[in-house]
Amino acid sequence: MSVKVKEKSIFRKFMIPLLIIMVIQALLFACIFLFGGAIRHLNSNSFDILASRTLSRKNYLQNEMVQHWANLDYFADTITDKIDTLLTEKGISPAQLTRADETQVLGAVTDDLVSMLRECGVSGTFLILNGQDGSATKSGIYFIDMDPATNSADNSDLLIEYAPSSVTKQLGFPLNSTWSPDFTLDPGDPKSAYYYKAFDAGMYYPDVDVKDLGYWSLPYRVSPDSSQNVISYTRPLRTKDGTVIGVLGTSISTDYIASLLPYEEINMNGKGSYLLGIGTAGSGTLANVLTSGPMAKQFIGSDPTTTLVDKSDYDGIYELAENERVTSAVYANVQPLRLYNTNTPFEQDQWVLSGFIEGRYLLDSSFQVIVMVLISLGAAIVFGLICINVVGRKLTRPISSLVGIMRNSSAQLPVVFPKTHITEIDSLADAVETLNHDVSEAASKLSQIIQAANIPIGAFEFFPATNQVLITGRFFSLFGLPESDLNSYYMPASEFRKQMDTFAIHRERNAEPNTYIYKIVLGSGDVRWLRLKVINKGSASLGVLSDITQETLEKRKIEYERDYDLLTNLLNRRAFHAYMQDLFRHATDIKTAAFMLWDLDNLKYVNDTYGHDYGDTYIRKTADVLKQFMMHNNAIVSRMSGDEFYIFLYGYDSKDEIRRIINTVKTNMDTTLISLPGSAESRIHASVGVAWYPDDAANYFDLIKYADFAMYTVKNTGKGRVAEFDRALYNRDAFLLHGNEELNLILEQESVDYAFQPIVNARNGEIFAYEALMRPTSQMLVTPADLLRIAHSQVQLHRVEKLTLFSSMRSFAKYPDIAAKRKIFINTLPSQILDEEDLLAFREEFSGLLDRIVFELMESEHLNESFTAQKLRYVKKWNAQVAIDDYGAGYSNDSALLSIHPDYVKIDMSIIRNIDTDQNRQMLLENLLAYLHNRNILTIAEGVETAAEMRKLITYGIDFMQGFYLGTPELVPAADSPRAEAIRKYFSEEHPGDPVP
Repeated sequence: MSVKVKEKSIFRKFMIPLLIIMVIQALLFACIFLFGGAIRHLNSNSFDILASRTLSRKNYLQNEMVQHWANLDYFADTITDKIDTLLTEKGISPAQLTRADETQVLGAVTDDLVSMLRECGVSGTFLILNGQDGSATKSGIYFIDMDPATNSADNSDLLIEYAPSSVTKQLGFPLNSTWSPDFTLDPGDPKSAYYYKAFDAGMYYPDVDVKDLGYWSLPYRVSPDSSQNVISYTRPLRTKDGTVIGVLGTSISTDYIASLLPYEEINMNGKGSYLLGIGTAGSGTLANVLTSGPMAKQFIGSDPTTTLVDKSDYDGIYELAENERVTSAVYANVQPLRLYNTNTPFEQDQWVLSGFIEGRYLLDSSFQVIVMVLISLGAAIVFGLICINVVGRKLTRPISSLVGIMRNSSAQLPVVFPKTHITEIDSLADAVETLNHDVSEAASKLSQIIQAANIPIGAFEFFPATNQVLITGRFFSLFGLPESDLNSYYMPASEFRKQMDTFAIHRERNAEPNTYIYKIVLGSGDVRWLRLKVINKGSASLGVLSDITQETLEKRKIEYERDYDLLTNLLNRRAFHAYMQDLFRHATDIKTAAFMLWDLDNLKYVNDTYGHDYGDTYIRKTADVLKQFMMHNNAIVSRMSGDEFYIFLYGYDSKDEIRRIINTVKTNMDTTLISLPGSAESRIHASVGVAWYPDDAANYFDLIKYADFAMYTVKNTGKGRVAEFDRALYNRDAFLLHGNEELNLILEQESVDYAFQPIVNARNGEIFAYEALMRPTSQMLVTPADLLRIAHSQVQLHRVEKLTLFSSMRSFAKYPDIAAKRKIFINTLPSQILDEEDLLAFREEFSGLLDRIVFELMESEHLNESFTAQKLRYVKKWNAQVAIDDYGAGYSNDSALLSIHPDYVKIDMSIIRNIDTDQNRQMLLENLLAYLHNRNILTIAEGVETAAEMRKLITYGIDFMQGFYLGTPELVPAADSPRAEAIRKYFSEEHPGDPVP
């Protein structure tokens, strides 16, 4: 009985601890693998791939919708101009359009609609006129192209869906089976929203540009009998008088859009799908527009909406809400499309593209790894249990004589007992040796299974008690060393550290604690990326080494697509700003540098004439030339937008070094050709602005601003050159770069006042007339000269001319008692003339004052002979008068007097200044007065500033005088001149024989 108790005790005290050690070691390896982050990284990588592919497809679809399908500006302007021309020819307003007129309009714009359909690459284009009665039946025309990807030269691939009969006969196009002469659009029918949303927006927002009133519709059928759904982009059609007369739009079939969303790219087995929908801020529900892929039919079907739930731990990943269709996890990545500008009527309609896939397919790789590890763990434990049970049951005999030998044995070396030649003891020794071998084998079973499964993982464990390291056979082979024949083996800690130190030069920077990333270049030239995760437990430690090459390459690919422009392989805007901000944090390395803004001059022409494919070739060729900067030291080159490139060249000792590089690259660009259709070729042209660091600015954003200004000066003085920043020019003209909106605001709101400066009679001192002087109320455009300069640069002089004439006369007409007896001098631009409609309106509004007007032709402007002749005709018709302004300081001088017989000549202050003391000026004035008086032309001296100048002018017989000494400009016209009495006195003294009038 005592022997049985002893046998049981040996089994428990010896075999069971070995079993626990084996199980713990196996579990430790499994836990490190399963919970050390490998699974999460696998899952994260799967989600990142889903997000990357959805984002890429979103960018493509957004570009198609915004840059192609909604690119209606040119055609909208052309059609509107034709309608306005027809209205003008008929002499009617938009509200007076009859059905016959509408049919004539539709017949006139058919070619434009066909061109718009081809240019935009859409399934249909249409124009719908609202009509006079506002009924649901409306005139219009609707072309359909069943295959936008291909075009027929004779337009035989087009069908007419809607159009009046007379228009269809004129065109000769085939009619669709569902053709109708008119549209029937019920305002209460959601299917008519594509028309009424855009039309109502044009009515409710009259001051908003029609480009910001475009509307993207939900799917609808073009006609009740049509089997095909489309979405459309519509915008209001507004005539030049602001009347909304209809809508212009494009349509794209949902089948065509679905063909642009290849669901196979989400999952190679076709288990993914795309959903295009519309949501609102703060809502997880999407209104379904269309889907692609069979999985969409399974999980969404024909449901009108889809609900997304934010359950995932990963950013940007959602799950489809559970319902009778969705019973397991379906993950989705949602990417918003930017189709509307901010502060526009439909910006709350957030279109999104969602790529989704069932969780079991998305996370299949990590699931398989988990299953493999669990199977390996179970197999190792079962195998160990069997081995330990077999060995333990053999230890049934006393082994006390073996204790001393076992205490002195090493755990790292096989146990060998000397032969005693005693059968029982030798048998026990043999059994112990066998047990020692089997325990070692069992402890490494997990390593064997991982190796057999071909998973690139290695591990080590450091034992401080023995100063030994247990290493799996594949650990060092991952670093490129020969693989050990053993599944695991021991190595002295010092030797292990020495070996690891040789890999230190391959270690990459990494912020994660206790984690080391290695970049190993193998003998074949391939690069392998490894991650070593170390877990410290007191003085002991455990490390797991895994191959993360695929994960790293995927991550770097995503980072490349994030930081580089895919068309040119240059840095994009985000990456360029990041590089520059980092560089300016270490500004000592910059030394002398040039910030350059290269702007292509004729990209729009190439795009409009030959198509965007040739435009892309133009951009790539430009990028290839600009990459020549990279051959020099310290160059950062990027593409910022469609036709703009930023380049920063730094680290040089002088500007001349940089100028030579710039000139070389610019010369190469000017000689670079691109091939165009029809054997045509085009040179690449770019305007370049340069700002210098640190001479012009030491701030990155100021350099951008100054280079932009320098480029602007090139654009406005001939294009195609390189210009360096000029601070004096900037201080003078900087407002031209940003004053366009301010000018438009002034012109639209008529934000100007007019001051009236007296023109007095040089005989009796009475006020004869006033000159209307413009005073802008803007904080930016303070003087009329500023306003004229920016108006000239923005081709807005015609609007300034109209503003001047109407506003000055309205200000003058506020004082009827003065206006009835005195004249008003108004500056007019020789290069501008009002159109017939404006002239008629001016004559009707100021019919009682037309004979009080004296038009001053500004001598500071070139005379336009045609416009001048027209002006003289209506001046004569109105019984008005003409004056030449600033005589002696302008362009034409005497030639103007020969071609125009003015009523007055205003002598410039450059002649009048110091006339009392300057004999040369006196001789010039005397001869000029003799000539003008001989031709019965009255004279006015400008800029009279002193009493001496005034007296000298009276002496020479000037007719009228104007200047601050005689009266300052006032918003309310002065009743009398403060110098009237002095003038009468001087005249009597200088001309005693002439009576004072």
